[in-house]
Amino acid sequence: MENVNDFWRVCRVVSHKNRLKLLWLLFDVDELCVCQLTTRIGMTQPNASIQLRALQSAGLIRFRRKKMNVIYRAEADDRIEFAAPLLEALRMCCEKPVPLESVIRQVTAFTHERRMEIVRTLKKGSSSYNQLLEQTGMTTSALSRHLCKLEKRKVVGKTGGLYRLLKPSGKLGSILLKFACNG
Repeated sequence: MENVNDFWRVCRVVSHKNRLKLLWLLFDVDELCVCQLTTRIGMTQPNASIQLRALQSAGLIRFRRKKMNVIYRAEADDRIEFAAPLLEALRMCCEKPVPLESVIRQVTAFTHERRMEIVRTLKKGSSSYNQLLEQTGMTTSALSRHLCKLEKRKVVGKTGGLYRLLKPSGKLGSILLKFACNG
């Protein structure tokens, strides 16, 4: 990952069903090697290794070597500001349990830097469509597309011609919005 502090890039990593399955398994079992993970999930070893590397580069898992094996565990990289709170919110989703599709739906609201820009703009206050166009510098098609996704994900609402941020539901939604606004 080019810059691990790009929150939207980490959200892209998290919004993958197989990566979440691996993370959920690490929450449940604590530490596992790749062969154990692949056996329990039914994934090929090369694919699991790729997914685990993505989670590791996002700061959500760590590994240690034990002889010929690499052992993974869900543990935040303390160099990445949002890794620990995000990992804790994901752990809570696993324990509830919140369906993977619901987690993915929430996270995908924040998987693009333009959506992050809209969120940061709306953090300052409600804005009309034309104000958002001016403040973000996006094209009308890009702004419409990203606003639509944010509305469907219940991050943004529209009342009387003004767009505003909505109150997030649950811990994961709160963490996502907090770091999207800070990004």
